Amino acid sequence: MPDLPTTPTPSRVTAAAAVVYVGAALGIITGLLTLGADDEVFTDVDVDPGVAKTFAVIGLAIAVAQILLATRLRRGSRSARSGIIVLAALGLAQGVLNLPVGIVAIAVNAVVIYLVRFAPESRAFFGDPVA
Repeated sequence: MPDLPTTPTPSRVTAAAAVVYVGAALGIITGLLTLGADDEVFTDVDVDPGVAKTFAVIGLAIAVAQILLATRLRRGSRSARSGIIVLAALGLAQGVLNLPVGIVAIAVNAVVIYLVRFAPESRAFFGDPVA
């Protein structure tokens, strides 16, 4: 296992992890509500219940991954940092596909990417050269 930083976690990394935790919690709530919903709810809006529940399970798995990655991110894991950036980039793409309501997803994921990848204190924490 690579050496993790011995310095305290920078506030921007902690803030990014907090945003990811909140997003994961909302994903878990949404997934559980979707799985627990009656099939009639989906037919009323012309959505196949099986498809909706499959996406709910995928969403729950992603939410669990986000929690694990955010926890490792706060400890200084570079691989968790990469995972968070990838998930945030996918969130940006999802936001673009869901415009205009996706604007919130775009903003939140852009902030997470900045805090984890580009903020100078985050770069120093993860051992990247700081210009």
